[in-house]
Amino acid sequence: MSFNLSLIKTLGRWALAVLTSIITTFIGLYGDPFAVGQEVDCGLQDVAAWQTQLTQPSEEASPAYVLRVTEGFLNACPGRPETREARRIAAMAAVDLDDADRALSHFGEALPLPTLQAQFYYAATLLAAGEHDEAWAVRDDMIESWSRKVKRNRAVTLDKATVPGGRVYRLTYQAGEHDGDFRMAFVAVPHDGGWPATVTLGADRQITAFHRLRAGPEAKPLRHIDLYRCRGRRLLARTDKALSLEETRLAAETSLTAYLANPDTEFGADGTISPCLWPERLLPGPPR
Repeated sequence: MSFNLSLIKTLGRWALAVLTSIITTFIGLYGDPFAVGQEVDCGLQDVAAWQTQLTQPSEEASPAYVLRVTEGFLNACPGRPETREARRIAAMAAVDLDDADRALSHFGEALPLPTLQAQFYYAATLLAAGEHDEAWAVRDDMIESWSRKVKRNRAVTLDKATVPGGRVYRLTYQAGEHDGDFRMAFVAVPHDGGWPATVTLGADRQITAFHRLRAGPEAKPLRHIDLYRCRGRRLLARTDKALSLEETRLAAETSLTAYLANPDTEFGADGTISPCLWPERLLPGPPR
């Protein structure tokens, strides 16, 4: 079993999503005169009880626990509108237990998946189940959805170029107020099978703060170029010198061209499922 702590770290966000769903459902039921009196198999108190089990667990909040209490909710309340979110949570817990069949049964009822993490989990599960074409189709849909979202944000300019072995998206960010804001990112997507890989140019606020403790408060931020792959990260360069667009582009294209010649297609071994580790780094959005 490959225990993935990312599942547990997102419990708070899941609980918020569930609470939002509760409020939306309440307003929907009582704001529509035709909906009042509709019969449901469970009430809001049952949803709240499930939420409490996730946020205030009675035992270690392991993937097995999350899966057990969520499937208990699904079995007891199959007609609730929150079940799609519950299916997503159950599917991701099953992935962390390396149970591909169980995960796929839940993913099938949770589509469309609202988060990058869930979409990467889904694609990895399909790969582990031997459904390679379906997995890369999920990847392509994910890339398309991500690119549409990025294009809608005025703080980012997105360009796309076709290169040998795939395509590369270039994201150029408007100058931010903080040293830690990303300035550029390059995302490579293989034409055929393979996970995306990304080169980012940015400045880590914490590293820059330590640098200024040594070099003085007027020191320039430490900029770094990083290569992110599905399950690995490599520092390509770090400097306090200004990097030109051409220097950044050359470093990114050199690394990504080599990557596209032999992209990551890993999907675990011996029945394990291996989702990518940095979904929001592989497909970055605007600085937060």
